[in-house]
Amino acid sequence: MNTRRTGLLRLAVLLLTLVAGFIAGLGFQHQPMDAVSGGHYSGDRAGGLYHGRGVYVSDDGQSYTGEFSEGYFHGSGELRRGDGYHYSGGFHYGMAEGEGREQLANGDVYIGEFANDQRDGIGQVILAKAVDGVKQYNGRWQRGRLIESDQPQFQDQQPIKTEYALYHQADVLQRQLAAIKAGENDRIELYFIGFAGVGAERVFGRETAYAQALFERQFDTQNRSIALINSKANGDDVILASSTSLQRSLDAVARAMNSEDILFLMITSHGSKSHHLSVQQPGIDLVDISDQQLASMIEQSSIKYKVIMVSACYSGGFIEALQSPNTLVMTSSNSHRSSFGCTDDADFTYFGRAYFQKAMTEFGEHSFESAFYLAKQWVGQWEREQDYQPSQPQIAVGTAVAAQLQRWRSQRGLVDRQQSEHAVITERVSDDY
Repeated sequence: MNTRRTGLLRLAVLLLTLVAGFIAGLGFQHQPMDAVSGGHYSGDRAGGLYHGRGVYVSDDGQSYTGEFSEGYFHGSGELRRGDGYHYSGGFHYGMAEGEGREQLANGDVYIGEFANDQRDGIGQVILAKAVDGVKQYNGRWQRGRLIESDQPQFQDQQPIKTEYALYHQADVLQRQLAAIKAGENDRIELYFIGFAGVGAERVFGRETAYAQALFERQFDTQNRSIALINSKANGDDVILASSTSLQRSLDAVARAMNSEDILFLMITSHGSKSHHLSVQQPGIDLVDISDQQLASMIEQSSIKYKVIMVSACYSGGFIEALQSPNTLVMTSSNSHRSSFGCTDDADFTYFGRAYFQKAMTEFGEHSFESAFYLAKQWVGQWEREQDYQPSQPQIAVGTAVAAQLQRWRSQRGLVDRQQSEHAVITERVSDDY
């Protein structure tokens, strides 16, 4: 779930790399780039670099048509992504600049000024769906934030004051961690930690809050769950998601858990090809989390049995670092594919909706592994309907944690479905939507 800025910069750098060794001199050529990316370029060149007008198409659903300069998107151009995103307008060495038109995957349109690949200046938003009767609004943006508008309800909240957040967050985190209940002896308890990494799109916070409430309702995790959420709309009692708050939460839960207990760790955010999870909160500088850092945090906590969900683009790249006999890891995509649904107005990402709302709520699935396979079918179906490149969710199930989850379900009287029941559900999934 990368930002548009990351996509543009990546493609610009890719263009510079791909052109090495090409024939010098200005002239139209068409040569596939399968050896590097599977994409291809048709257009003008100069000095071995893309220069002039051309078309670049990558194999992950992105395309650019327009002017190039020294290998960069530069001048007037049009960028399209496989998820429905579309930008047309000015570029300055790989970044959106000047007047442009941006259409998001959800259909919302922005027409106005850009600088450094962000909305910056005067512009207008036309909403695909009216919000409280409002279909469009005008305003002034600064570094991607709407700071003035004829519809003030759409303005971004002022950045959180760093000093206040630092001191207040410490108190909130300590209070909520202290309330975590210790596990009972001779009984397998389930604990829940949710982590919504990016505050700019509230979808991550919404699905984390939903999952926390779902687990409290279905699995009695009251006083054994904590949610770390970055959001533009955070209240005073919401704990920000950061590497520090995650480590402290893992350590606190570990102290409360007995050796037979199980942790369900849910992480939802943007992700990168280098296997880093985005951690962003407006007004506060936070540090992204890599696959190795996440694995180190979990290992440091000494929690034995774990179910870890990573919902982000390229999240399959986290499996190698996290998998073990005592761990079930599931991801919303494979290591080199995007996942979908991370828009600000959505209640769920595709994978979150399929897993928590469809499989676990509507179908009442209590096996985390079975819920994954149901969710994977829904996600695949929705992606085919939108003609998206399949995200291919992944799962790795350790033998020891599988046995412990079975004991936990049996203890709670949750009888696993028979194969025939799963066949009926699979048929209903294919008929849904």
